[in-house]
Amino acid sequence: MINNYGIYIVKDWNGDVKYIGSSSLDINSLEFNHRNWESKGYTKTDFREGLVAKGENWTFEWLVEPRATNNYSILIDEGVMIRHYNPELNKKGKWGQFPIAPRLIESNNGFIKQDERVYI
Repeated sequence: MINNYGIYIVKDWNGDVKYIGSSSLDINSLEFNHRNWESKGYTKTDFREGLVAKGENWTFEWLVEPRATNNYSILIDEGVMIRHYNPELNKKGKWGQFPIAPRLIESNNGFIKQDERVYI
């Protein structure tokens, strides 16, 4: 499904890259969701914990501006950016470095069907 997806970057007060992710939300909404993850019932992650503990002055901005694309393509692009910048709070294992990987397993949430795996 085509939607407007972008890749965001989170930097600390020194401009160091702490996290990279992708979203179809606007930048203010995704920041709000990450900062308020507990009250929204979201899963605890190293990034969300770090954001609460040390991230008061961290900034969210677009690394790749939202564009019309599909989830498959943006997850591939996100992985490239994660491996390039190597942010501290993106997991270092397979799924953290390759966010497309869990979406290719049928039993996982967000599974991308074979016919939807088209890079655009």
